[in-house]
Amino acid sequence: MKVKDLQNDDGRVYYFDVLHTADGHDIYWLYSRGPNEYRIINGTKYSTTAIDPEELYVNEYSFYDDCEDIVKQGKVWVNWSVPQDYIDEWMEAKCYPFKNGDTYYTIERADRGSNWEVVESCWDDVSEEIHDEHSDDLLYFPYEEDAKEYLSRVTTWPTDGRLFFTQPKKR
Repeated sequence: MKVKDLQNDDGRVYYFDVLHTADGHDIYWLYSRGPNEYRIINGTKYSTTAIDPEELYVNEYSFYDDCEDIVKQGKVWVNWSVPQDYIDEWMEAKCYPFKNGDTYYTIERADRGSNWEVVESCWDDVSEEIHDEHSDDLLYFPYEEDAKEYLSRVTTWPTDGRLFFTQPKKR
């Protein structure tokens, strides 16, 4: 099988596949391979790894849910089994920076004054609503240290509520 020469940041490509058994059942196969897990034979890339049982699904809906996560995260993938309608729907769906239940941090004005503070939150339906309404005005951080570092670089405290910061020097 030929494989696209695209890769994710970690060098892996995700594959959505299905194995049809002789007795008429389908086994869904979601796997990823890195750049060192191939051998080139006559100009075509072939995987050198065996099927891992952890990559197999009997329930197609669990398989589709995991494929959906990969598509929505913007990872590189190759589809051989998921209906194109599903892929189209996933690609058009709203994407959020965190999943339900994830802890994240924002910088918010403290007590409606000129002081700012790092606020810890848990991603939920309300977070999605706020993101939909104000996504251009909000900064999200996965770690408290990142938010505090960003806040430490703030150089101007405007009255309109927008933060201005000094860009870090390029290395």
